[in-house]
Amino acid sequence: MLNSTAMVKTIDVLLPLPIDQLFSYAVEESVEILVGDYVVVPFGKKRLIGIVWKYSDKSNRELKFIEKKINLPNIRSKLIAFAEWVARYNLIPIGMLAKVIMGGVLKVNHIDKLICVEQKQEISEINYRLNPEQQIASDKIISNLNGYSVTLLDGETGSGKTEVYLSVIARLIKNYSMYERCDLGPPRGQCPNTGKLIVNKQIKLPKNWIPASRTEMTSEESDAQVLILLPEIVLTSQLVSRIRDQISRNLAEWHSGLTPKTRRNNWLNIANGNAQIIIGARSALFLPYKNLKLIVVDEEHDSSFKQEQGVIYNARDMAIILAKIENIPIILSSATPLLETIHHVKNGNYNHVKLTKRFGGAELPLIKVVDMRNNKQWISTELFESIKQTIEKKQQVMLFLNRRGYAQLAVCKKCGYKIPCLNCSVWLTYHKKKNALLCHHCSYQLKLPEKCSHCQSEQPLSLYGVGIERLLEETVKLIPNAKTAIISSDQKSISNIIDLVLKEEVNIIIGTQIIAKGHNFPRLTLVGVMNADLSLENSDLRAAEKTYQLLHQVAGRSGRFNEKGTVIVQTNNPGSSVIKALLHQKRDAFYETELESRRKAKMPPFSRLIALIICGKSQIATQTAANKIASFLHNQFLSEKLPVFSSLSFQCLTLEPREKEFEILGPSPAAINFLNNKYRYRILLKIHNKHNLSIQKKLKHWIKSCNLNSDIAVTIDVDPASFF
Repeated sequence: MLNSTAMVKTIDVLLPLPIDQLFSYAVEESVEILVGDYVVVPFGKKRLIGIVWKYSDKSNRELKFIEKKINLPNIRSKLIAFAEWVARYNLIPIGMLAKVIMGGVLKVNHIDKLICVEQKQEISEINYRLNPEQQIASDKIISNLNGYSVTLLDGETGSGKTEVYLSVIARLIKNYSMYERCDLGPPRGQCPNTGKLIVNKQIKLPKNWIPASRTEMTSEESDAQVLILLPEIVLTSQLVSRIRDQISRNLAEWHSGLTPKTRRNNWLNIANGNAQIIIGARSALFLPYKNLKLIVVDEEHDSSFKQEQGVIYNARDMAIILAKIENIPIILSSATPLLETIHHVKNGNYNHVKLTKRFGGAELPLIKVVDMRNNKQWISTELFESIKQTIEKKQQVMLFLNRRGYAQLAVCKKCGYKIPCLNCSVWLTYHKKKNALLCHHCSYQLKLPEKCSHCQSEQPLSLYGVGIERLLEETVKLIPNAKTAIISSDQKSISNIIDLVLKEEVNIIIGTQIIAKGHNFPRLTLVGVMNADLSLENSDLRAAEKTYQLLHQVAGRSGRFNEKGTVIVQTNNPGSSVIKALLHQKRDAFYETELESRRKAKMPPFSRLIALIICGKSQIATQTAANKIASFLHNQFLSEKLPVFSSLSFQCLTLEPREKEFEILGPSPAAINFLNNKYRYRILLKIHNKHNLSIQKKLKHWIKSCNLNSDIAVTIDVDPASFF
């Protein structure tokens, strides 16, 4: 404990715990400690690794001493500022972000393993073959590398967006490697007028500029690091191979598929600055970069960037905030950008770089729509004949159906009983490969029963709703010589299947939405969309946008190289705006219509949404709690003068409440109103002033003031991406 006569200093430490609090500790005066250092501290009966978050003035009471400081690079103040912003905006306990920053690799019992061997920097000479349109796009982005900017890299599928942003990365790394080879380091020296140390990478220095010695370089001037965020782990393998071939061998992956040893080594290489290019999923955003200089968000429209459990945040949106705090550029790359992104481009907030042609002279695919309303078969004659012709040409086919498993429902022929999940208000999906009925929400599993549990009939159950396993089975029946493979999130070895496709050992690929994301298959010339209407069958306000993006991306897999591709879209609603936009390739017109629809409804991007999901084991208690929260919020909105905060600094500005400044929608039962053995109600807050962030500051306090029972849980989802 702290001795009042001893020479000590105090610090506030962030611990990786799900609480919104810092803990104060004492440090002996002889110990050099900096904000951002990692320390081992006692916590109750445990020992934990924490991050020195700030210096403290709490020296007037007994404090425990830190046990030791860990010899690792301390995290930068900008990462601390970023973590605090993310926690405030998304209403996340700040301690949960400490765990993400540490990457799950900093453990008290494994401190001796935290040794990083410095790698030799090996930079390849880049010889990009960019076409004139790509070169213009690359040059435009490079011209904005000096500070914060957001650039939408908007290009048709197959137009070479990846090559463009890789060329930008190559230029950035080359600039820094040139400094590395210079004895004096980067242009840096003492200003003749003020005497202050200045760093110059782009601007013209005074004639009497005095170069600084190499030893005076700060961590800010070490090798540049670039973060490439991807929505799915499955996309990393092809991109990693391309980067290893074209840019640098000093790269690190970051996703949940890494082994503990690889994860630890990659984290250390990132923290020490040895890794120059980091390819990762959502959580890579919070890694302790030494000198981050560029962020790329590939497939920026993808809803997988939104984490909806645990630490709830949108990595795409938070990446823009990180770029702002770091004062670095960010590239958003997509063939089907978010409506919010298009809105920002129209308002002049984002730069817009567009690629209109496919790379290498490849043509956009021919799109055909087949009306299935009077077709009793699962496949149209036109698609069937096209599959046969494509295989005869030794080319590849992709069949897209966004349904996992074999069948969506198992139904008793006698009484009509549908087998439900015991934990959720959904029907179980039959997976033939496992011969089991599965819940895709809670993973409940049941062996396919031999008789109906409701009426005891022993007649075989009827299976309704074609899934990809059934599609595979039916395809093999129709085309016996087909060499097929399934690509879906149920597969454990997707990378191996992709390799087989690239080696042309597979000629029919059958998959869910995961096949739409960034894959390049040179021999793929036919895409069949089995049921284009599936994604429209929900109440999501983004249903039309998401369906168009998905179908456009799936169609874009066809004919990306020498052979012109064909896309056959089977639909029961050929007159829908989504299908028409896809058929006539009128993306921009579709976006205009959707934006106008959102404007009239005052929905994002013309407002902001915050969802409250109230859960409990008792339906009556949960509904009562939801009503209580809605009533309390309504009273608060009417009675308080709510402040407005700037979008980055949370700096307070006063504002008199106006009529309908906020709307409270609900409460109402959630679309899935019983999930994981809990009843669910939803409240949706619509904030008409998009820049008003004051509600985040008050919302937790208001919910706490409702004095809910301990068995009621409230999840706050800021900017929800789904509405189940």
